[in-house]
Amino acid sequence: MRKIRVGRHFIPFWLIVSILIPCVGSGVLASYLWPNITIPFEVKEPIQILNYTSELSLFPGETKYINVTVQNHASINYNVTFEFQLSEPIYQTTYVTFSDEIYTIAPGEQQLAAWAKVDQNAPAITCSLTIQLGRIDEMTPIIPIIPPEPCAAAGVMWIEPSTVTLSTENIEHRIGYRFNVTVWVNLTVTCASWEFVMLLNKAHLNAVGCGYTSGQTSQFFENITTVPLIPSFNHHNSTHDLVLHGETWGLSAPFRNPGYGSLAWVEFEVVAEPAPGETLTSLLSISERYPEETYVQDPTQNKVSLCVYDCRYTFSNP
Repeated sequence: MRKIRVGRHFIPFWLIVSILIPCVGSGVLASYLWPNITIPFEVKEPIQILNYTSELSLFPGETKYINVTVQNHASINYNVTFEFQLSEPIYQTTYVTFSDEIYTIAPGEQQLAAWAKVDQNAPAITCSLTIQLGRIDEMTPIIPIIPPEPCAAAGVMWIEPSTVTLSTENIEHRIGYRFNVTVWVNLTVTCASWEFVMLLNKAHLNAVGCGYTSGQTSQFFENITTVPLIPSFNHHNSTHDLVLHGETWGLSAPFRNPGYGSLAWVEFEVVAEPAPGETLTSLLSISERYPEETYVQDPTQNKVSLCVYDCRYTFSNP
């Protein structure tokens, strides 16, 4: 047997090897890094809005239903509720009552029915209604309803919200305060492109941002190849500036089928405050340049007839 002499002692070679190997092995394991793996992780909203009542017109004393079709993509039930907001909150408090129910949404497609009742003494009004559908303890997807005016056109383009009301009674409402509005469209025809010009009173506001509502595309053209455009901020005349934005089909099928969706958001900054007892009022207008520069085109590049609705801006100092 082969031996190694250490001082006055002889140690068997096999013992040396058996001691060294565990030491070397532990050193290798200590310095070895196991590979990492990275995988996508996503929590998705389970409730998808498929269809809804797109217009609501009532007489004083009437009650009408609002139907919303949803799809529950999950494998469990969810409890949801509606929250209703008229763009004229005082009118809503005084004359309008909405249903207040909790709905249980089973997996699959389901139609929900809510109702609106108008007081018999209610005066005539034209405004917009926003319905917020959310799971209990969470209010997320927003369904804007087109303004309830008669419209014989092939579509509607409008600004949401329809009114922006500021007051110096709110300490945040000062020069430099910022807010957003969103342009929406609802069409009964196939769409290949859209564009809008939004005019603003430059003595009241400054446009500081604009973009699509779904990242690189509008939500209306989501999952469709488009040619994105860069929004433009320009001088219009001595009193107004403008914001121009648009989007066009990307020369590959499909076109956008009839339906609704948001197009773009525009951000504004307040540049003037009203004097005590005064109110600043102006329009954020997309209708003034219709149909020359506010329009929707079908696949043959013909402009689609639209009803176009603006947003009224008000800043008061009581």
